[in-house]
Amino acid sequence: MSQEIAQEDREMSQFDMYQPASRNTDPNTSHMAEREFTLGDRAVRCRQVLQLIVDNPGATCGELARYMHSKYPELPIASAVESPHKRVADLEGYGLIRRGDTRRCLDSGRERITWYPTDKGLDEAY
Repeated sequence: MSQEIAQEDREMSQFDMYQPASRNTDPNTSHMAEREFTLGDRAVRCRQVLQLIVDNPGATCGELARYMHSKYPELPIASAVESPHKRVADLEGYGLIRRGDTRRCLDSGRERITWYPTDKGLDEAY
């Protein structure tokens, strides 16, 4: 197996999304949405959000949503707005990003958590 293929396999394993996206206690609409949102879609959104965090370290989820809508105009507005706050949990769980301090979000005007890539996240993004 070539080193290039082995590298690709390692990268893809970072985004194996086999954990359910909804909990047993979530409303039925969450379970319906999970069935419609494929594992591949979830991995793509994780990669997109990771790249946004690498490009904009210290951004809040609200700011990341604005960047996502700008960078990926083909996405439905709801996907662009919802993806960052939903995918940061996945990325944090994989050790690809970390929480920073809170600060006033430029979009909401409220105190929000900032997000930074980890060394592992920087390696994964490039």
